[in-house]
Amino acid sequence: MPKYANSAKKMSFNWLEPLTEEEERELTEKAVDQVLKRGLDLPAILFLEAHKPFGNIGSHAMMTFSPFVIPFMGMDQTIGMSRLMATPGAIERLIQRIEDRKTLAQPEAGNE
Repeated sequence: MPKYANSAKKMSFNWLEPLTEEEERELTEKAVDQVLKRGLDLPAILFLEAHKPFGNIGSHAMMTFSPFVIPFMGMDQTIGMSRLMATPGAIERLIQRIEDRKTLAQPEAGNE
């Protein structure tokens, strides 16, 4: 049996398992941190809103193109984001979290 046969089997099942609430929260926070760190909150919200109905298709596309994505994001992050995109309502919660964190990060206009 090839050395990596068990890893491939394990990887395929990871993509099929639904996320727990804790895993979803952790992945959402990682994504929000990266978006806000780069100042891409508005483009991210617009992109996510426009593509919200295609979340499950995007999840499958991520699985299909994983050999090209994994070198940049890592296997765990790629699998996690794919599973997050396939979770019903997760994209809306991600958008809401970006908006909430952006609002908290902005100083109030009266304090300037």
